[in-house]
Amino acid sequence: MSGANIPYHLRLHKHVDRALFIELCGHIARAHGVTSSTYAYVSMAGRHLVDLNMAHTTLRINKLFSIDSDRSTVKRQLFNRRYGCIDCKEMTSTDLVQDLSDFVHQNRIKRLVLWLDYTDPSALRTQLDDVNKACAQLCSGDILKVTINAALGSLAERRFREESEEYSVRQRRTLLERLDSYAPAAARTDSIDKNTLLTMYAQALQSAVERGLASNPKDLDHVLASAFVYEDGQRMATFTVSIVDDGARVMHRRNLRSGWPFVPNSWADVKAIKVPMLSQREREAIESRLYRYSPRKIARSLPFPLDGNLDEATRQIIAFRDYHHFFPAFVSAVVV
Repeated sequence: MSGANIPYHLRLHKHVDRALFIELCGHIARAHGVTSSTYAYVSMAGRHLVDLNMAHTTLRINKLFSIDSDRSTVKRQLFNRRYGCIDCKEMTSTDLVQDLSDFVHQNRIKRLVLWLDYTDPSALRTQLDDVNKACAQLCSGDILKVTINAALGSLAERRFREESEEYSVRQRRTLLERLDSYAPAAARTDSIDKNTLLTMYAQALQSAVERGLASNPKDLDHVLASAFVYEDGQRMATFTVSIVDDGARVMHRRNLRSGWPFVPNSWADVKAIKVPMLSQREREAIESRLYRYSPRKIARSLPFPLDGNLDEATRQIIAFRDYHHFFPAFVSAVVV
């Protein structure tokens, strides 16, 4: 099942990732010594514009832009947009980053939040080039989030009666074609599974960021602020970098870590967002026990079996504890 086949508002892990990012933007702004409302926010928000609405209501950002190459999607965005400060533009991410500096200047943007939210795994090379070009034009204080499709099955579908060795050769050929000059050395030698693929993609993205900043005339560096992987049908990897002046990396990272518990140790330190599907009553039962008892004791004490395996149930309690602040509540409502 692909993420596109799941109703947008029911993508639980996507919702958690989105809420994490909105909160992270506030922490990054404070680490830069500015308020989040001084930013402009640009993303590939989809027809519902959910993250733009959150950026406006939570971060008080009043310059919001959504880009999409599909005309029908843009028309639906124009119909669905809740706030007049949202500008919906028909353009590709490549069009945007090609002249990002002009876009910033024309819209009088002081600081930029840019979320490049990709879904097509076959266009990975173009997506990495987009990241490279964007980083070549970003400024200190800017925030860049990139989401890519990291599904192992997207490399190649296994053919009927195909030998494992032949299948691995086709996977590697596709991987090297997609990463091209961004491919790490491991892409040519290591075995490919979902975890090694994620590591290779993270390294390729790091290379794109560093190459872009190296060609940026402003003498900049970056701090990796978040690295997550999640599945709502498709396995998606998402990374956020905070752009800083050269020499400010250590202090900025220290300031960020003091208020944000999810700062990764490296590009290889990708945290999994994997939370349990709960009814409202189940959620309330767990929340009433959080921080009073250990996750294992909570799993044992629940009046319902969260999972037949106690270790797995405990893991789910830990995941819920870590992310329950960002957990959505799906309820029926009548709008009058």
